[in-house]
Amino acid sequence: MQSMWFKLSILMEKMSHFFSRSRLENLDFDPTKKTALYKYTNDLSHSTLSGLDPALIGETPTNIAHLLEMIKTLAPVHYYALVQATKA
Repeated sequence: MQSMWFKLSILMEKMSHFFSRSRLENLDFDPTKKTALYKYTNDLSHSTLSGLDPALIGETPTNIAHLLEMIKTLAPVHYYALVQATKA
């Protein structure tokens, strides 16, 4: 069975089009974390012909935390809806 982190890293790869540099630059959020998200989703997460780079798995928890923090900061209603959905 695939680990949760592996599945989340696949999700982050699929979300890479949401993390364009111009979109991130316009967000009022920690610039270091925005850069980490951009690099993870755009520069580092694209699969090669051999599949997903296993080194990315280790970066996934940090970047998921950054993403959730960004959602909490910029869209708290959506963040708390996510929290409630996980409790159901």
